[in-house]
Amino acid sequence: MRTKKRLQELKTMLRNSDNHRATRKHYLAQSYELGKASKPTQNDYLKAMIQMVVFQMLGPVEVSGLQMQHAPEHHLTHGEFTAGPHRGAFFHCDKIDIGLAWLEKSPALMRFRARPLTDGPFRVSSAA
Repeated sequence: MRTKKRLQELKTMLRNSDNHRATRKHYLAQSYELGKASKPTQNDYLKAMIQMVVFQMLGPVEVSGLQMQHAPEHHLTHGEFTAGPHRGAFFHCDKIDIGLAWLEKSPALMRFRARPLTDGPFRVSSAA
């Protein structure tokens, strides 16, 4: 139950806080519990989002060694990656579609939203 409450706090921080370092610290405090509840997964869309976020942080660097874990009970995907000489990590809350990615031993830290293109400004209308 405690984990559930802390994850709800994490989701609130992701939505409302501009202090991404505090949000990352809050996530890291829960990471052991999340790791026990997680299973390996693949998500091509989230993989592309991580590549875009890394590009925004570092420029044209290829992401490799991406490992994703999904905690279905908590609706959270998290993992690690390598970007050039940097190691990085991320988490993404599925229900609110917001995540946070960062590079270890670096100040680079970025919140991101993973949304399908149909939610963008170029929505296709069925009315003619």
